[in-house]
Amino acid sequence: MASLAESDYDTTNGHRTAYPNGGKNRTSNDSMLNHAEFATQLPRTVPDGRLPVNVNNYRLDAYTDPSVEDVKAFNVRTAKRKLCNNYHLQGHCPDSADECAYDHSPASPGVISALRQVLNGTPCPRKGGCRRLNCLSGHICQKADCKYRGGKTYCKFPPNVHTQDLELAGFVPGEAAKTANRSSNGVAREDNASGSANGSTPRAESEAEQDRSEGALLDVDGDEALYASSLYDAETADDSLIDGLQTIKQAEFVAWDRSFLEVIGVNAKLERIQSFPLEEDHVHEAPVFLPETNELLYSDTSVTGWLWAINVDTYETRKLHTTPALEHVNGGTSHNGEIYLATNGGHARGLYKLNATSGHAEAILNNYHGRHLNSPNDLIFDSASNILFTDPPYGWHNWPGVAAPELPNAIYHFNPQTGGLRALSNSVVQTPNGLALSPDESVLYVADSNSSLYSGAHLTSVRNVWAFDYRGGMLRHPRLVYQVESGWPDGLRVTREGLLMVAVAGGVDVVDPANGLLLGKINTPGDIIFNVEPVRGKSGGVWILTGKRHIYKVTIAVGGVEARGFVGIGGVGNAVASMQRTVRTALRGLQQLL
Repeated sequence: MASLAESDYDTTNGHRTAYPNGGKNRTSNDSMLNHAEFATQLPRTVPDGRLPVNVNNYRLDAYTDPSVEDVKAFNVRTAKRKLCNNYHLQGHCPDSADECAYDHSPASPGVISALRQVLNGTPCPRKGGCRRLNCLSGHICQKADCKYRGGKTYCKFPPNVHTQDLELAGFVPGEAAKTANRSSNGVAREDNASGSANGSTPRAESEAEQDRSEGALLDVDGDEALYASSLYDAETADDSLIDGLQTIKQAEFVAWDRSFLEVIGVNAKLERIQSFPLEEDHVHEAPVFLPETNELLYSDTSVTGWLWAINVDTYETRKLHTTPALEHVNGGTSHNGEIYLATNGGHARGLYKLNATSGHAEAILNNYHGRHLNSPNDLIFDSASNILFTDPPYGWHNWPGVAAPELPNAIYHFNPQTGGLRALSNSVVQTPNGLALSPDESVLYVADSNSSLYSGAHLTSVRNVWAFDYRGGMLRHPRLVYQVESGWPDGLRVTREGLLMVAVAGGVDVVDPANGLLLGKINTPGDIIFNVEPVRGKSGGVWILTGKRHIYKVTIAVGGVEARGFVGIGGVGNAVASMQRTVRTALRGLQQLL
């Protein structure tokens, strides 16, 4: 094989060192970057109708090496609207430009190169045996700093892929391309193992962004399985099953029960309204809607002294600085027009009242009869103006300067008028996190995020949502109402109809607490959703999701408990049922696989 032109960068696929003067034969200070030669054995181009293979007939990929500028241009281009992979890489799309949810407008060669790099970093379930000409996924790893090569970067490819010979042996005929199909509204349905789905190709981020977010999502102390989806991340060689699972993964909404289609309505939409720099690996919490400015106030828990505010219609952002500088704000709510926050870092963790105009913060609680609170996480009000809040140990686990816990993890009841503070429960819920009251306030729901503290063999650790009867300021009759599939439950909210909205890894689960049934999911694969907040006022069916990688705006038929202007539920429509057969086959096959 002919040698390739030397690159101005040490490596490929999202981990590179730029030389501003374009120098050749430079050596990086990062030892892992100097192991990039392995990837340059791959072909630069592939003949039409053929696929590259090694001596073992294992499929290889074309070498991808977009410049840093190309990756930046790609990130800017796709920040609010993703490219249509079918159109840009294969020259066709099953929908017209007007009907496709993704971008068909011209893209520069550099942006296309970055797009190819992104998709090559997403493993094909068929691995090296894939012979599909239109497969846009990757079949080998091109990362220099991959953990399976002794580096530190999380890798989506399984270990055995990294032992494959990357030297090109030749080209073999590929299978005829298959045309993608999809429904118009982006809903995947599962109703007694049947459904319909959005079959568009994956929405690509830069690989560096994927590596960072997926690493945080999956590579916690080496426990990749803890946060992977047991549904669409299942591995199998069955093409029909693979197609169905990928269809589900790519949908914006996944319905497990027919009633979910009424929950979201015919005009359901999921939008990314803010994205975060690739170098950040932060948690975004404490969403509070500000009706006076039409903004969502929320925190970056890694910072001290300021909060984000984003307009939910124009998407303009600003920073609100706090005085004093609040440390690691993790919970937020509003009551009678005032903002209340919970902090889980610093010397004294506690509850604060915030003036959203001036940024002035007033401490209202930081101890339980003289003992420091552990790290208040979430707080809500009942109609009698009492504060209910959770107090797990996350501050001690995450931030410097936080002393070891002095109290058991607990759910508290605080009366700001009298100063009365009571522990309501400190044993049923192991690591109390998000809170929500039912519309009539007879039930308190509490998320138990105990699984977030563990890794390794702790797939069996607790990841539950509990319900308590809430009467007379006391909790009674605890019962389990939902067990999260993977990751952990974080923020909770309740719809006007009493359905639970549970922020989880990969989206928001919508649950009927009366029977514990998962109705459906607002789907954000590759991201962790920490909180979900209804936008009150005129937009009664709008919700904002705060994730690790993005802030999302979701428009569905149902609004939150405090919403006004409720949008009526319309018919389901024919488009929703257009792919039932594909998803039914996939889900039935999954039952056999598991």
